[in-house]
Amino acid sequence: MKQATPQGSIKLPHGAWLETETARICIPTETQTLSFVASELEEFADILDDILTVLSSNSKVSIHVCASCGTEVESMEYVEPEGEDLQ
Repeated sequence: MKQATPQGSIKLPHGAWLETETARICIPTETQTLSFVASELEEFADILDDILTVLSSNSKVSIHVCASCGTEVESMEYVEPEGEDLQ
């Protein structure tokens, strides 16, 4: 999602920005903007990495192509691990 970088902010990759006055990092997504203090970035990245690892290890991605129009639809099936603590 494209969004203009607010005045007084530093432009970051993927449309994100750093608010210089508050030291907040803002990352726009399709439905909302994630916002957190810059000092939390590494912890946030670790959380995302953990989630990605679990989803990658326990998911099956399928791509279906419509025979008549050629449209591709991607779906993901998640199989919850048994007896594992995910917290």
